[in-house]
Amino acid sequence: MNDTASPAGETGAPTERSVDPAPSRTPDKDFVLSLPLAAYSLTREQQVLLDRAQIRLQETCVRRLSSSDLPAREVPDASAAVEPSRRYGIVDMESAKRYGYQSPDTPSGTASLPRPNETQAMLLSGRTSAGKALKTYKGHAVPEGGCNAESRNAIYKDHDKEPGIVVAQQIDIDSYKRSLQDSRVSAAFSDWSGCMKRAGYTYESPMKVADDPEFADADYSKRERSVAVADVTCKFEVRLPQTWIAVESAIQKKMIERSQSALTHLSESQKLMVQRAQRVLAEK
Repeated sequence: MNDTASPAGETGAPTERSVDPAPSRTPDKDFVLSLPLAAYSLTREQQVLLDRAQIRLQETCVRRLSSSDLPAREVPDASAAVEPSRRYGIVDMESAKRYGYQSPDTPSGTASLPRPNETQAMLLSGRTSAGKALKTYKGHAVPEGGCNAESRNAIYKDHDKEPGIVVAQQIDIDSYKRSLQDSRVSAAFSDWSGCMKRAGYTYESPMKVADDPEFADADYSKRERSVAVADVTCKFEVRLPQTWIAVESAIQKKMIERSQSALTHLSESQKLMVQRAQRVLAEK
């Protein structure tokens, strides 16, 4: 893949007429950043399922080896509020008002994982506190890599070796780079910059403002929050997110077509993982 290729050339990016954002302005609260490649990623619900299954298997493994129970652990529900992706910079107005460019506080739905005791920690990792491999415990063979590895292997099996993972990662990187080369995205950046200047802030692009050293400290300064609010306001005033996602979506679709076999195989592997997790959780 050639990152320096013309956006309308061998990158497979669309012509000007192939991108047609809806004419009406979309409020930021209604904007959803979902690109075509998402079809080959685990959903939040699926990832929660895999995490819960692994915890169940870890508990079973530790109990088998030590006759002790791990502390009760919970995986956050998939419905827990999550800030929209910042792939195109900050797009959530409430976050901008409260945190500026800083990451929001950890939501209440975040996983609560109490610490296991020292013995349980060794069984989970498969290593002693000194870092040596733990091969047996009270006459029981400890799986290589401990209960953590055993539980992951039971769910994931050979999934981590799937060629489609690397393919998807490369599409994710390349489509973003190529979208930045597109004239429509560049024009939207220019419009955004003009809007920001009218608001009293001079920035070349949304990436530049997010990387401003002035906002490096997590202090939620009044100025930082003001800039972030102007940033989000201007993004949707000039329809930057809508234009950008339309352009990158078209690029990704072309790239996905060229790698359909590997990505389909990746999707099938993900389905098998989910099925294995469902079976684990269905057991009493």
